[in-house]
Amino acid sequence: MKRTLLYALIGLVIISLAPQAAAQDEKFAVRFGVFSVNPTSDTVIMGMNNELTTAYGPQGSFEWYFADRFGVEGGGGWAFDADIKMDGNVFAGVSILPLTAGINWHPVRTPKVDWGIGVLASVVVYSDFTFVDTGMGTVTSVETDADAGLGVQTFLDIGSGRWGASFGVKWLDSDFDLGGQSLSVDPIIISAGARLRF
Repeated sequence: MKRTLLYALIGLVIISLAPQAAAQDEKFAVRFGVFSVNPTSDTVIMGMNNELTTAYGPQGSFEWYFADRFGVEGGGGWAFDADIKMDGNVFAGVSILPLTAGINWHPVRTPKVDWGIGVLASVVVYSDFTFVDTGMGTVTSVETDADAGLGVQTFLDIGSGRWGASFGVKWLDSDFDLGGQSLSVDPIIISAGARLRF
């Protein structure tokens, strides 16, 4: 096991030292595609288990390489129809708009492979929603607040030339204001799409 790990580290170093002129001549990268927002936490409120379900939508980001192995990135997306569940019963749906900005380190950046690891600051916007209490016959409008937090990410771009494929994973520390109660969401965001560099 130790020998396998050593070989993997040596391979990573060799790849990172490979000729990189073509990749480093291009100072910008645009990534776009689709993503899924997958909540990983739930909260007990008034004795009932509350959670958000997975939501899907479009996303995009822009990165400027201010150094050979470092870049500044901003991105966002819109995931819609995330169900709010209370003890397994769906009672409303919301849209989720995660906006992020951060700094990426690229351990591997060659003309064909670009692997990045980043730290993020985020603002996650949750849409307002309407709750219909069928038992009481009442309709309640619930306003939500945007939540600021931190996160981490890793992504992999594959492909030579300007165009390629891009795959990424983010984790954000985020809570959803559920009618004055804080509901933990802490989503893992998985993305897939295309990359254009120039």
